[in-house]
Amino acid sequence: PYIFQYTLDNTKQLSVPHLCSIILSFARLNFQPSGSEDFFNM
Repeated sequence: PYIFQYTLDNTKQLSVPHLCSIILSFARLNFQPSGSEDFFNM
């Protein structure tokens, strides 16, 4: 997807927390293990 290319192209400009939030948002979209709600609400 476009967002992946955008992220790769702008990695040096993005802050670490921003990168982490992007990664977490993709993890939320793509992986739904049981108990994921509890994990993300910690």
